[in-house]
Amino acid sequence: MGLASYIINFDELKPIILDAINNSTIKTSVDNVVLDNTSVTIDTSKIEGIMNNMLTSIKDGKDISTAIKTSTDNIADLLSIHDTTVNTGIGTLKTSIEAILTNAISTYNLLEDIRTQISPAGTQMIVGKKIDLPAIKQPYSLTFVFTKDILISGISMSQTAWTTSDNWNLNVGSFPIFTNIYTKNRGEHKHFERYYPVPANTTITFVYNNDSATNKTVWVDFEYIEVASTGG
Repeated sequence: MGLASYIINFDELKPIILDAINNSTIKTSVDNVVLDNTSVTIDTSKIEGIMNNMLTSIKDGKDISTAIKTSTDNIADLLSIHDTTVNTGIGTLKTSIEAILTNAISTYNLLEDIRTQISPAGTQMIVGKKIDLPAIKQPYSLTFVFTKDILISGISMSQTAWTTSDNWNLNVGSFPIFTNIYTKNRGEHKHFERYYPVPANTTITFVYNNDSATNKTVWVDFEYIEVASTGG
């Protein structure tokens, strides 16, 4: 199924419909429905209120189909009282407005389904470790091993003393993810825009290179998603 357009923010629908109705000094046109009503003057403030109520109902999780039907019925009633000469086209206009809203909802639901399918399923977890470093210039390591498949989502680290020469690495198995990340005079967080998959029982190693040979304590918080089992 092709998608000609994407409507994610339902607030964008309101001006589309209101602008179409507001141009009624010559004609009212929504989608492919045109009403010849040069004598009609329409106050759209009440229609805007109807649209706002519908948007609020959708955002509050109320029944979408009911919200659409109620809103389009109310808009049609408001339009029909202005001039009986346009009554024959009001029903068609109502159907067109309802179709616009319904198609937008369907597009939104489809995109939400896609987003859900590509989002990782599992439990967000955080585990922390620390290491006390003596005043000796050498690398010091912290290791993390998980018995289930995980996705790395982030890592935070900080230290009690800071120098420009100290740096750290992060390896998954033998593969380096971070290399020569120099410490800053504050704690730092690295967020993974794309989660990094790690098979169960793989050793993850945080290596702090104490090149300044100073005493300090280093903290590491390791953030990950424990991947949900798909069964079988």
